[in-house]
Amino acid sequence: MTHATIDRRSASTRAKLEQAHLALIHARGYEAINVQDICAAAGVSRSAFYTHYADKDDLKRSGLDCLRRELESAQRRPGAAPFAFTRALFRHAREHLDLYRSLGDGNGRAIALGAIREMLEALARKEFAADASPELREAKVQMAVGACLGLLTWWLDTGCKQLTSEEIDAVYQRLVMHSATAMPPR
Repeated sequence: MTHATIDRRSASTRAKLEQAHLALIHARGYEAINVQDICAAAGVSRSAFYTHYADKDDLKRSGLDCLRRELESAQRRPGAAPFAFTRALFRHAREHLDLYRSLGDGNGRAIALGAIREMLEALARKEFAADASPELREAKVQMAVGACLGLLTWWLDTGCKQLTSEEIDAVYQRLVMHSATAMPPR
């Protein structure tokens, strides 16, 4: 068996597991499913599951890789405005509102938000890279990310009814980014 064949099989197994995981979260909610449920729905053995993931929480974190790539792409786009990735984040969140609701208030939501926090922190550090003071840079990062997650969860919890993804991003840009970028680097 060639390396390419193994890679294709591995990718196929991961895709089946991710699709089954999402379908089960939609159908039953995150807390109500376990690894055996995911394996059965994907038609994959438990040993194959554990070859790729430590547990269902690890699978959840891995499933957010697509979002990370999307946000990084928005940040790297030529001529992108500062914090351009937040618009992509809000758009993605709105498009996946039903999945967010399926996570409930339990561990699934905490895992997803924790992984998103890590993504946002890495992206924000790039935005504030010009700050000479590591303490000020990290303070700006934490303020920007905390505010983004606060707005995101409030907006999603209200069903995204008051504002579109573009409008909530504009609110974020006006309220938060103005404050962070107005403070000169030290």
